[in-house]
Amino acid sequence: MVDQPVGTGFSVGNDIANDNAEVTADFVAYLGAFYEQFPGLKDKKTYLMSESWGGIYVPYMADAILNSNRLSINLKGIAIGNAFFSNPSGMNDVVYTSYLRDHARTLQIPSDYLDEFKAADKQCGFDKVLHQLTYPPTGKISIPGNPEQGNIKRKRDNTTDSPNGPDEPDCIRNPRSPADVYKAIFQPCHGGCATYSIGLDYLYVKFPCFNAYNIDYTCDDGLDESSFLKYLNRPEVKTAIHVTNKPFATCNYTVLQQLIDPYPPPPAYEIIPRILTKIPVHLYSGERDALLVTLGTELAIQNMTWNGRQGFSARATKNFMYNEYTAGTWTREVIFPRSMVKIT
Repeated sequence: MVDQPVGTGFSVGNDIANDNAEVTADFVAYLGAFYEQFPGLKDKKTYLMSESWGGIYVPYMADAILNSNRLSINLKGIAIGNAFFSNPSGMNDVVYTSYLRDHARTLQIPSDYLDEFKAADKQCGFDKVLHQLTYPPTGKISIPGNPEQGNIKRKRDNTTDSPNGPDEPDCIRNPRSPADVYKAIFQPCHGGCATYSIGLDYLYVKFPCFNAYNIDYTCDDGLDESSFLKYLNRPEVKTAIHVTNKPFATCNYTVLQQLIDPYPPPPAYEIIPRILTKIPVHLYSGERDALLVTLGTELAIQNMTWNGRQGFSARATKNFMYNEYTAGTWTREVIFPRSMVKIT
């Protein structure tokens, strides 16, 4: 486990990277120093794995390693799960109404709220994008840019509506009615067509203990972020894993904001296709994750060119088994080695 970039997790130092290129260079330099210290590990099979924003980090890092003249390691593959790796609009706003609709029973979303999200989808043209999602794909899928701009994974600072700036005193951050939902989606403070952020805002208002990483969790489960934060910040735990007394946090928003503006070119466009000519890429996605939803991953895959061929020819329909329990579905195409796992 590597806490990176500098400033995140238990990592130490104050030299925060300015962009993704610096993050990649720092990681490659770290690996070089690591294998100098432990040369006996250099020939062992190496796999890079991450999730969330790691969908940006890991493909760029793997590409740099594979093309490095100075760092020669036995990189055998990468895996990224519920991750950003493609067009931010396609992975968030375009697909979010569909996610809310598919999980409306679990999330207890009334039909009048869903109707407002559906109306916004039509107004923004997101419904037309999803009509292009077919197996096999019939051509490149036209996806709008990033309507929310730097709004991705923004921090919810408080539970009251507050201005986003001096010119936006009525910015709705906590929609409490269907009319609020529709109005907030199109407000300039959210970037416009912000079905993703407003969908999450609505769920956080609706459920006091809402956990976007697993929508099945409730207040009774006691599985909110505070539990593992308390654990990782216990002195005896820090001593056991040999880290400094730095407080651990789930996200360093200073680092995040530094790295998403400008948003780096999505790895799905050129980086991952180039990696696939050399090593396998494994993509996995959990259905209960409300931050980076499965349909966004599927849309990204179907719009990618993998080893000279676009997308998958068929949906993930094979049962993915765990201890005789069907945990989800998966698919793999042998002629063009690639695999996708969809965990339900």
